[in-house]
Amino acid sequence: EMRLSEHSCFFGDVVVGSQSTRTVRLHNFGDLGAKFKFEMPARFGKIFSISPSEGFVRPQEEVSLTVAFHPTRDRVTDYKKAERAAAARRGKPMPTEPPGPLNVRLSAREIKCMFENHQPITLEATGVCVERTGETKTMSFSTEVRKEVKQSFEIENTQDVDWKLSPQVVTNEPSGTSFFTCLREIVVPARKKAEIEVTYLPFTMTEPPTGEDGHAVASPSGRAPGGE
Repeated sequence: EMRLSEHSCFFGDVVVGSQSTRTVRLHNFGDLGAKFKFEMPARFGKIFSISPSEGFVRPQEEVSLTVAFHPTRDRVTDYKKAERAAAARRGKPMPTEPPGPLNVRLSAREIKCMFENHQPITLEATGVCVERTGETKTMSFSTEVRKEVKQSFEIENTQDVDWKLSPQVVTNEPSGTSFFTCLREIVVPARKKAEIEVTYLPFTMTEPPTGEDGHAVASPSGRAPGGE
């Protein structure tokens, strides 16, 4: 007999561009091992994920699974477009939404765990994708060509769960360059603060009055720091 420790996962509010995870265990109470594979509904494939998505569970043992909710603006916008198109085909067009920050509840109700010799079991995942207007901080960098300089800013986790941040750093001018960088992943413990370090390494001379310009975003708390 196969069972999941949880039949549903609720993630609460998750800011666009960040990620929240939950742990679920797949139990095998039978006497035979079994291969398993999760099937995610296509429209949620880039919003929710399960790792490992497939594998083998031995008899009388369990496998730990990580269920993740990682909404981005593009993925959620595509989902909403698909939902509106489906509603229109059913003759029940959805009302036009006013412009503004995203605030969308997403529920994947038919996540199936498939087995070779056992009936599939289902898992439901629900999360609320929110987009907040954040605070902005300007950081000014000055250095020689090919000589890096670093500055940092502080971000505070106001929730009771750890945050796993994926900062997004973009060099606006000159286009096509990557003069500004930072760590790809940062963990902020629950109710704690962490420093995010931004590195500036120019490969060409700055030409006044424009110079180089970039911005960094890392905002489960709604903060969107920027540098130039």
